[in-house]
Amino acid sequence: MKKLITLTLLIFLGYSSSFSQKKLKGKEIGIDLRNFNNNGNINFLIRKDTKDSLVKKRKNFSFSFQSNSDFPNYQASDLNNIKDEYKSATDNYTSINFAWGKEHFLQLDDISSKDLYFYHGFIKTVGLSNQTSQNLSLNYNNNSLSSINKSNNNTASLNLGLSLLGGLKYNFSPKIAIGIESGLHGGIRLGGTENKTTQYTMSDKISKDLNSTKSNSTSMFFNTNLINAIWFSYKF
Repeated sequence: MKKLITLTLLIFLGYSSSFSQKKLKGKEIGIDLRNFNNNGNINFLIRKDTKDSLVKKRKNFSFSFQSNSDFPNYQASDLNNIKDEYKSATDNYTSINFAWGKEHFLQLDDISSKDLYFYHGFIKTVGLSNQTSQNLSLNYNNNSLSSINKSNNNTASLNLGLSLLGGLKYNFSPKIAIGIESGLHGGIRLGGTENKTTQYTMSDKISKDLNSTKSNSTSMFFNTNLINAIWFSYKF
């Protein structure tokens, strides 16, 4: 009788484990919202199966572009004499980021339903960004616009990082999953900056270079986020 009970328990536990793993199988695509402390951004999320049914390959991809323009309050009579490049100042920011790694899942059926999982993993990241900012300074002589100084700052950077992530995944339905994630992040940032200032004179209607500098920098970064991301995925 004891052998029969033991065999029954083993079959039940094996079936429960197999059923749990089957619910994890399948590719997933989705989005996650992250970096809430820095205006936030949207990442595309991809998960794929591995030979171990409780381990998933994960990839994240994001691209962002922001642009703002500033138009000084020029007099209408001055606008006809100003070169187009001095009529406005623009700020542009572009970034592209890619992350990849593996997630290890553990079912939390002891404290909740069989649809709740804890996961953890190491994620590698690489990112490129470029920021260009401009500023216009108007110079007057006897209340008349005499010259315009335009400063240009261009910064490009390469970020290489490693993240330790931990989170909770809930299978809201057989096809839809939601999750919340925390993380520890660290890495190195390599950057280059170029500053240039030009001046346009109203009397000569010509522009000239005033100064130009270039510099390189290397820095380390580390941060922690209690809520690193909230994500949604679709299984297919």
